[in-house]
Amino acid sequence: MSPSFQLYMRTGPTPGERFPLEKDEIWLGRDPSNDIVITDPEVSRRHARFLRRGNTYVVEDMGSTNGTLVNGEMITATKPLNHGDVLEFGEHTSLVFEVTPEAIDETVAVFRGAMTESSSPEPRQEEPSLAESPISEAPLHGWEEMPISSPEPKPVRRRWPGWIWVVLALAGVILICGVVALFIIDYFNLYCDLIPGITNIFFPGACP
Repeated sequence: MSPSFQLYMRTGPTPGERFPLEKDEIWLGRDPSNDIVITDPEVSRRHARFLRRGNTYVVEDMGSTNGTLVNGEMITATKPLNHGDVLEFGEHTSLVFEVTPEAIDETVAVFRGAMTESSSPEPRQEEPSLAESPISEAPLHGWEEMPISSPEPKPVRRRWPGWIWVVLALAGVILICGVVALFIIDYFNLYCDLIPGITNIFFPGACP
């Protein structure tokens, strides 16, 4: 059986609280949507996440304001954790990474030893242990394949009202018509016939 993992809050909002690590991806931060919620103003909304890697976890800082320290050192990439490592999030919150071996392994070993030393005249067929039972493996296999990552919330895009598009379309039509009219007036030299007043303002005496 694989060991179990947990985080023990040494200092912070709730000293002594323990957070079991049971998923392949665990988020930590101030936002209530995180798996581990730390109500400390120095902890970012999405501060860090823990990823299951074999028989341990690694921690990754998610671009937090105050950063994440492991044993007093600021991390810049994923950092594998060992039993007893101290993680700091801000100046007031620190957690201890703890690894606890499963006690069921010792229980099964003692049970098998007692069966071997027994002097019973009638041999008894040993029942399969929990570690060898296919029934016990099925939930574990299903647990590993369960999708557990929580997607980041996507920003909401603002759309312009419909009347803005109508105004832009009308402005485009007016601009195109103005360019076409100016081209016709210039091509046929109709300045004095159509707009003599405007022509004399820019070119005094050009039109009688």
